[in-house]
Amino acid sequence: MKSQLTLQSGGEFTAFIGIDWADTKHDICLQAADGVQREFAVLPHRPADIEDWVVTLRHRFHGRPVAICIETSRGALVYALQKYDFLVLFPINPATLAKYRQAFKPSRAKSDPTDAQIALEILMHHRDKLKPLRPQSSGIRALTLLLEERRQLVDEQWASHNLSRKIFREITCGCGGLLWLGVVFWCGLVSRGQQKTRAWRVKCLILLEAGPGIEPR
Repeated sequence: MKSQLTLQSGGEFTAFIGIDWADTKHDICLQAADGVQREFAVLPHRPADIEDWVVTLRHRFHGRPVAICIETSRGALVYALQKYDFLVLFPINPATLAKYRQAFKPSRAKSDPTDAQIALEILMHHRDKLKPLRPQSSGIRALTLLLEERRQLVDEQWASHNLSRKIFREITCGCGGLLWLGVVFWCGLVSRGQQKTRAWRVKCLILLEAGPGIEPR
């Protein structure tokens, strides 16, 4: 049994983990190399929780290598795990996982294995077809994480901008006296904001001069 879980290079993993990642939480399926029982857990996507979980792994397996299979090669979770020297990450192509999902979950029943279990199966029995992520330097890792956070911030800003336009459009198309006063007040706040662009302030002035019924462009 243990011979099947040995790396071709001669090293040996003490545990294997499949992760089904998401934005707010991650499903975990773990099996120790010297055991047959599988353990399941849900890991919240919070830095403190991720660090506590990794510290527990390090203590439990005495800092020896642990293999992790995850359906991505980038993202906050991957960057968070890459800084630990005893974790070896094996990213898997989403299309590959989808094919295994069709094979392992034909009935779509509750008893079918989860994506975390499927990732674990691929890691344990087809690891020779997976390529581990190369460790990154601390500088590259920090830069990559900053770029990922910047991308998420830009996405959030665009979503907020689009929501503001939608609300503004609904108000200006059919608002009465009281609603229009609310628009005037809101425009006053925007025009005084130091972080708003000149285009926003000009737009508000145009709306105030035109009166109700004018849609912002």
